[in-house]
Amino acid sequence: DCFFKWSGPALRHLGGSALANPVLRAFGCRIGRDTLIHEPLQAFDWHAVDIGDNCVVQGQLQLHSFEHRLLTVKQTSIKSNSAINFGATVMGGAVLEPNTTVEGLGLVMKSMVLAPGVHSGSPVNLERAL
Repeated sequence: DCFFKWSGPALRHLGGSALANPVLRAFGCRIGRDTLIHEPLQAFDWHAVDIGDNCVVQGQLQLHSFEHRLLTVKQTSIKSNSAINFGATVMGGAVLEPNTTVEGLGLVMKSMVLAPGVHSGSPVNLERAL
């Protein structure tokens, strides 16, 4: 709640630019250089994500879930030179290796590890990266 109250107005205007990154870092997000996050307010578990250099995040980051009535937050890693395209969703615990792209409307399930390449599908196909 504090995240939205304190940073909401600024992040609404700074989303999609590198100017949002210092605010996200102040809330615990480990975010690399030259990384753009289209909608920084769409995820509020910023302490649970590590985003590398030269990344673009236009999709959703669903870093928490409720399992057996317990809130579960899993560390997620989006390594350098990766892209999450519009409409894609990355769930908690996923690892995107360097140079990985998730195509639009793709779904990366909890704890998936994606090898470098282009991935599509809902859920993404681990065996066939383009």
